[in-house]
Amino acid sequence: MGNIINSKTEYQPQTVKIGNRFSATVKELLKEKLHDADQLKKQIYNEAISRLNDNDKEQKMVYIKCNKNTVLTQDLFHEMKINPIAGPYNYYSDNQCQQTNNISWYVNFSDKNLFGYYHTPLFAQDEVQCCQFPLLPYIKQYIQLHSKQEEGYYPVTRVGMNSFPILILNCQQLCMVDLIKQTTTYPYGIYGNSFKNLKSEDIKQFFTFPEKEQRKTKINLICMTALSVVDQKSSQKQYTSAEIVYTFETVYRAFYSAVQESKSSKKNVEVVINTGNWGSGAFGNNLEFTVLVQLAAAHLAKVDCLNYYTFDENGYQGFNFGYNLFKSFISKQKEQSVELSLQFQLQFLQFCLDQKFCWNQSNGS
Repeated sequence: MGNIINSKTEYQPQTVKIGNRFSATVKELLKEKLHDADQLKKQIYNEAISRLNDNDKEQKMVYIKCNKNTVLTQDLFHEMKINPIAGPYNYYSDNQCQQTNNISWYVNFSDKNLFGYYHTPLFAQDEVQCCQFPLLPYIKQYIQLHSKQEEGYYPVTRVGMNSFPILILNCQQLCMVDLIKQTTTYPYGIYGNSFKNLKSEDIKQFFTFPEKEQRKTKINLICMTALSVVDQKSSQKQYTSAEIVYTFETVYRAFYSAVQESKSSKKNVEVVINTGNWGSGAFGNNLEFTVLVQLAAAHLAKVDCLNYYTFDENGYQGFNFGYNLFKSFISKQKEQSVELSLQFQLQFLQFCLDQKFCWNQSNGS
C-alpha cells in the first residue's frame, strides 16, 4: 500500500505520533480511474487532471489519519494573530507561505465519509475543494482500495462521537473557481444547490485551469467533521455538553496535529491555519459557536496565525460575535490565573453552556 512512513524514515524528529501515515506519488494515485462521477463533475476533473505535467506526476502526497491520543499542552497563553478575510477561500497566501518561514494549512469542512459527495451535483465547500484540488478524490479512492491491508487508514473522519481528523499534504491546485460571479443565466452563481443548473458549455465562465507547464500552487489540508443538526437527538435545540466537547476536541486534535506535523521538520516555523464558517451551512451549526470553538482550540494548540474567511456579510457578523466571546473568555482565564489545560477546557465548556448556543437549521447547501 504505497509507502507507509514510520518514525525511522521521513519527518524526523517527531515529538508525538499524531497518526498513521501513508504516501504515494501522483502517478501511483492516477492508476485507478475515478468511479461514478456525475457527468459535469467528470468533465471538470478530466480537464483539471489534463493540466498535470510529468514533474507534477512525480510529486508525493502524504495522508495522515490522526489518532485520539492527542497531547494536551500545559502552556496555556499564547500570542496568536487572528485575521478576518472577506469572501471565500483564496490560495494566494499559500504562494507567499512557500517563500517564507511559514507552513500554511486550509480546513476542509469534511463529511464523516471523507470527500463523500465529490462525484455528485452538490457544490458546497468540500465539493468545491475537490474540484480545485482534484487529486483529493484519487487519494481517498486509493486508500479505500488498499486500506484493508493496513488498519487505521480508512477515510472516515468520525465514528460515533469520536473524531479522526485527516491531514493531506502537498495538494496541487489544478482548477480555480469563481464563487462570487453572477450572470443573467446564473443570478445566484454556482455555489451550493445552484451548481446543478450549470450547463456543460458554461463551465469555463466559472472555472479556469492552469497551463500544463505552469508551476502549481500546493496546499496542506485539515479535514475535520462537525456534528450535524441531523445528528442532534435532544428535544431541546440548545447544544449539550457532549456536543460542545466533541466539537472542541475535534478542532483541537486537528489543529494540534497540524502544528506538530509542521514543526516536526522545522521547529521555528510559523504555522498558519486558514478556516471559515465550518459546519454552519448544510450541517446547521451555530456560526458564533463554531467561531468561538475554532479560536479557543487554535489558541490552545499554539497556532501562530489564524486566517478566518468570512464568505459573506452573515459570516463576517458571526465572526465578530464569536471573536468578542473568545476575547472575553481568554481575559477571564488570565484574571483567574488558570494554569492547567484540563481546567481551561472545563471552563470553556461551562462558558459555552452559559451562552445557551442553539442549533440552526440546515441551509441545504
